[in-house]
Amino acid sequence: MYRKDLRPDIVASFLGEFNAFGPKLTLDQVASKIHISKKTIYRFFEGKEDIYLYICKIASKKLQTALEEIEKGEGTTVEKMAKMIRARSCWAKDIDVSYVRELKEVSPNVYAAFLHLHHIHWESMMALMNQGKNEGMVKSALDLRLAIRYLEAGLDALLDDDILATTGLTYAQAVDSLSDTFLNGMLNR
Repeated sequence: MYRKDLRPDIVASFLGEFNAFGPKLTLDQVASKIHISKKTIYRFFEGKEDIYLYICKIASKKLQTALEEIEKGEGTTVEKMAKMIRARSCWAKDIDVSYVRELKEVSPNVYAAFLHLHHIHWESMMALMNQGKNEGMVKSALDLRLAIRYLEAGLDALLDDDILATTGLTYAQAVDSLSDTFLNGMLNR
């Protein structure tokens, strides 16, 4: 048994290979990059899907941490809402999001796990939107659940459609644009 947990090394290599080759990457490539055998990878993960799901688990934790820091940090209610929406792209800093769409066909469970990142950790955003209503900054008629569904659908579309490829935007830029559009529509001006 290995004394060192090689999962971080395997994940880093996996992400590098995914960013270069997309879902067509092989575990042989991943192992070769970090000078271990493919068999060693199987001591830590059951296979490619398990590594993808582990990456999604890490991404979820990163997102939750980012949102908690925003909630506790400085800024107006509106500034915090904008930061929270933009934080939704934090998980995508290490992965080429353009390849995630390809997972829809080759690994639907993994694709669903990436989409799930758009549908979690909305509690603090809902609290801020409610606070914004109380402050008179957010339209009083805004249904918070519907607003969150709008954001989720917009984020899902960034992975599901070819929006990024056709617009030339990065995932983070597209999330910024979505944030601006959303906030402009919900705020009292």
